[in-house]
Amino acid sequence: MFKSFISSNENLYIEKVPKKCKINLNLTTNPLGPGINYEKMRFQKSYIENYNEPGEMKELKLKISECESTSEKNIMITAGADQALEILLSHCLSENECVGIHEPTFSRFEIYAKNLCGARILHFKSLKNIPPCKVIVLCSPNNPSTVELKYDEIRKILENNPDTAVIVDNVFFGYGKENLSSLVKEFGNLFLIKSFSKLYGLPGLRVGWIESREENISKLEIGISPFRASYLNQFIALKSLENPKHIQKSLEYVRAEFSKIKSELKDRVVRESNVPFFLFKTGNPKKDRDFLFNQGINVIDSTYFNNADFGFLRISLGTPEENREVMHALKRII
Repeated sequence: MFKSFISSNENLYIEKVPKKCKINLNLTTNPLGPGINYEKMRFQKSYIENYNEPGEMKELKLKISECESTSEKNIMITAGADQALEILLSHCLSENECVGIHEPTFSRFEIYAKNLCGARILHFKSLKNIPPCKVIVLCSPNNPSTVELKYDEIRKILENNPDTAVIVDNVFFGYGKENLSSLVKEFGNLFLIKSFSKLYGLPGLRVGWIESREENISKLEIGISPFRASYLNQFIALKSLENPKHIQKSLEYVRAEFSKIKSELKDRVVRESNVPFFLFKTGNPKKDRDFLFNQGINVIDSTYFNNADFGFLRISLGTPEENREVMHALKRII
């Protein structure tokens, strides 16, 4: 009999439904794409043929720091937001130490904290009653609730918890109103996670970054691979930052498309910030998700998120044609 050396862990990922649908709105990115002319792109062969040391492209760090009004010394390039989260939790948490997770939120926080660090998880909903923990994890603008925490709310949390590492999943930062980068200069316990997967429309590149104090970034670099995001991927990410007009166009598109959906579906849809997804309120989320799936539309429902305030379908914004088809299907549910 063959002996298996592999321990399966079914809790690593939550998506169980096959993803091959005519319309896939279960994952969120920029519906207009990255706004890059790939045909005119020219890159050095050394990006592919050589080991690039250091592993971070200086030009990219400088451009990010310019866009975010911070210092390049406060930035660490990572292989997407997932690796940023892994690096932060593995450096900040040890076995049996406590991490507080503000819910509802992205499930990967709890998965990594448990499986990677062996940490104890405390969930909380009220920012007025944050449990004493080694690490606090927040998400703003929030996935899935769409709520963006106010600048002063996060400042107060940092002030009231000076001995706690405060990690903010800020991957939808470009769709929000609050620029939290200025708080990095002021608070040594703040760690921001950002990504090129959302507003910049480059989820396949797996390029993200951590923003924190320079001394924190130096400590995070200890014990991790210098070869995180490839130079070629970082080069493409750099090009996406050179087209601010496309970013503005993308934000206006998201706003306009949701306005059409809101006018048709009224109070059944919820969106508190300009994120590229919305919530459709329903008393039977799993049944309605299955209905859409059978119509060739793949979305996420609220059963995948702990402590959601109400039942919903989380639906990403797509092309105008996709959005019209989704509205037609949702009207059939109503």
